[in-house]
Amino acid sequence: MNIIGLDIGASSIKAGIILKEDGIFRKIYGEEKIILETNEFSELKEKVVLLCQKKLEEGADGFVGISTAGSVDNNGVVVSAGNFKNYCNVSWQELLEKELGSVTVATANDGRASAWGEYIVCSEKADTHVHAVVGTGIGGGVVHKGELLKGDSGQAGYIGHIKVTPEETPLCSCGKMGCVESLASAKGMLLIYNKKGIRKCESFEELLAKVDNDKEGVLKVLITGGYWLGVALGNVMNILNPQRITIGGGVVLATKQCAEHLGLAENPYLSGIKEGVHYATHRRVEATGNISFGILGNNAGMIGAANLVAKSAKII
Repeated sequence: MNIIGLDIGASSIKAGIILKEDGIFRKIYGEEKIILETNEFSELKEKVVLLCQKKLEEGADGFVGISTAGSVDNNGVVVSAGNFKNYCNVSWQELLEKELGSVTVATANDGRASAWGEYIVCSEKADTHVHAVVGTGIGGGVVHKGELLKGDSGQAGYIGHIKVTPEETPLCSCGKMGCVESLASAKGMLLIYNKKGIRKCESFEELLAKVDNDKEGVLKVLITGGYWLGVALGNVMNILNPQRITIGGGVVLATKQCAEHLGLAENPYLSGIKEGVHYATHRRVEATGNISFGILGNNAGMIGAANLVAKSAKII
């Protein structure tokens, strides 16, 4: 059994065929990435259909797991996705069934899909597993006793919008201030670094590249950003008392490379997270929680979505 995995980001789509390995759909082949030229849903739809057709021709079966940016309800309908025009009230199940014939589709918000992916590949499952995804923004999800927590309207897991400070911060994507996303995401840390610097960086990657010339400044923004994420996670931990907390996404990979470049024993972003968790978490809760980086990197969403459609179709 082969599953089509799709990961719809803010400006690109990743696709691959996901095969079962050791009882889990986690082995990817035929992976490819398409950069979207516009933010119009019409282009997104066209590219998704073409990718699915191509993967079916390459040997995939009629099962599609979609990890997508945006809000997804409990019926798998994308309610809205702010970066795209007209990507509202979209059922990929209905759309792809109309375009491709008989297919089974599971669609999840990218944070929750990633949480399921990281949970499913752990050899020792935790009763409660919290996962945060840190990239341009911050998302996440919670798995409890083998089920992905969706909430009454499918919106559970908005870790990025936990308020961590009453002070003025960069404006968050939600339109408010004080969210951890505005302080600990790639975009947030870039804005904070640029506000204090003379020469502005155009991207988070450029910010990290300045570490040779401004080691103190770069490390400070990474540690501080990690600290605020730790405060947010500490609040989640106080409520849920999870055994396992994992963190993934592009910021994790980029800061890991930065730490290796400098020969540091620990990623400064993770150091900041642990400091923030220690500050915000009750000592007995902190003592039982295991915090680490995820193991699937930027493939967590695609792998998670593939396993969600396999679960819904009862093929695992």
